[in-house]
Amino acid sequence: MDIQVGDLVTYKNSMGNIRQVVIKDEEQKIKYINNVDTYKNILKIERPKYEVVEEKKELLTEEEREFLRQILKFGNYGSNTENGIIKYIIKDGYYIELHYEDWAYNTIYIDKNLYFRNLERNKTYTLKELGLEEN
Repeated sequence: MDIQVGDLVTYKNSMGNIRQVVIKDEEQKIKYINNVDTYKNILKIERPKYEVVEEKKELLTEEEREFLRQILKFGNYGSNTENGIIKYIIKDGYYIELHYEDWAYNTIYIDKNLYFRNLERNKTYTLKELGLEEN
C-alpha cells in the first residue's frame, strides 16, 4: 500500500476497533509502514484532493512591466498637458489607455492575444497594483 504524508489512513487495531489517523510527517509514515499489525489491517487510504482557494497571480509579465516602465520614464508621453503624470492604466480591447492626473489620456495599440492577457478589460489599475510605482 502506498502511504504518503497527508493521507487519512483507516485501519483496524488489535482490539478490532476501526481507527483513523492523518499521516502528518515522514516519521509517522514510517511508523505505520513498519508496524506490521497495523499495516496489514489497513482498510482504506484517502488522499486529500487540494483545490486552489486563493492564488496570487502576477498581472504583468516582466516584459510588459518593462514596456510600461519605459512609457512612464517619459511621463509626458504624447500628452499636451503641463502635468502629464500617469495615475492609472486601463486595458480596452486592443489598447492600453494611460490616464493622466488632469483627466487627459492616451492609447497605445497592443496585440490583445499576446500582451497584457492578465489584465481585465475596462478595469482600472493603479501603478502600485501593476508593480510600477517607484518607492
